[in-house]
Amino acid sequence: MRLNKDYPYMYARVSAKRAKLFDQSDYQSLVKMGPNEITRKLEEGEYKEEINQLGSNYNGVQLAELALNRNLARMMGELVEMADGSLQTVIETYLRKYDILTVKRILRAKKTGEENFEDYLTPISALSTEEIKEMNDKTFEEIKESIRFEDSNVDYQERLKDTDTLSDIETALDQAYYDDLMQLAEKARNKQLKNFIKEELEYENLKMALRLKKYDLPAEDIRKRLLRTENRKKVEEVIQKDFEDATRVCNQRTWTRCRT
Repeated sequence: MRLNKDYPYMYARVSAKRAKLFDQSDYQSLVKMGPNEITRKLEEGEYKEEINQLGSNYNGVQLAELALNRNLARMMGELVEMADGSLQTVIETYLRKYDILTVKRILRAKKTGEENFEDYLTPISALSTEEIKEMNDKTFEEIKESIRFEDSNVDYQERLKDTDTLSDIETALDQAYYDDLMQLAEKARNKQLKNFIKEELEYENLKMALRLKKYDLPAEDIRKRLLRTENRKKVEEVIQKDFEDATRVCNQRTWTRCRT
């Protein structure tokens, strides 16, 4: 499997979409707004269709979150339709993260007894409404035993074999997903894709480390929840600092990542 070096049509379409995204000054304005002002700002731009669809049933933060998710689902669907061959495989594999997010949310709802969680399931997931309903009717253990992705080179059930707690299951699912992506990048022999996946891994680990530090978990417990990656230097720096200093380190790394 080799990725074609020249996708002029795809590049042009994606560049056009990228030009419509909010820039840094837009985000600086958004953080000064309240929830209703933010939804009005979204409605003025590329999110008008989703805001209008959802506005009669939702408002405030919930409306903004659902509109953003639905818009992202529409954009990702368009990218899959544009792509073909090996590139389509890459995009579909990357989007499996939303299938896994859906599964994790259902598992979490089973543990907490939450009933009205359907609106928070990501619409980007390739899982059908029927599949999600069937999964919701199962017990926690039955859901765990049913998790598999037929088009994946990674055996998800093998990764889940020795997991018991929800946190262990979530970590195993995330690790399997990134291993799946990395295998795809190796097969494609694409350096840019490999570097992108490594950046994603570091970003996920930084988020997890910061979240757990907020709850004063010991460093060793934090390390157990992290995903395997070649370089943990920045994550280790976060683990060793107090929460406020760790937040500053993460902010610096996040903005560096966004600029590149």
